[in-house]
Amino acid sequence: MKKIIVRLAVIAALTLIPFQKLFAETYIGVAPGYSTKNESMTLGAWMSHDFSKAFRVNLGIDYVFRNQHTDAFLINLDFNFPLKLTTGDKIDIYPIVGLTYACWSHHPYPDGDDVTTRENKFGINLGAGVGYKVSSHLRLKLDARYSLVKHNNTTIISLGIGYAF
Repeated sequence: MKKIIVRLAVIAALTLIPFQKLFAETYIGVAPGYSTKNESMTLGAWMSHDFSKAFRVNLGIDYVFRNQHTDAFLINLDFNFPLKLTTGDKIDIYPIVGLTYACWSHHPYPDGDDVTTRENKFGINLGAGVGYKVSSHLRLKLDARYSLVKHNNTTIISLGIGYAF
């Protein structure tokens, strides 16, 4: 009985996703960038998983360095829908739609007083990106993402490099 259930589950999965690769690609990487809110550099880490050739989930963490008495920590869950531009699947462009959790810290006293105001809010990410598959294990990406967070909207432009495993 157990074998029949397992076989039926495998057949159902294969019929529901007929064009999906059985062994999807997973990347992990880093992405330095720039934030427009406080005109500062960012440093991010990301992991993406291609569930199919047309759907990718990207989990990222960005730190926005302090400038203009403001810094931030962002956690992003983005969904990408890649469109392949070349026949060898080397270059793709993709829209970015997702969620963000932003923790913006405001330091009103530049003389070093330890008074910080933090704003923790959820928001929405919208943007676009382009990816280039350098080899079977190396991928470059350029993203522009606008984060809509109440009182703390920002655009983050980043250049990432990732390794497939």
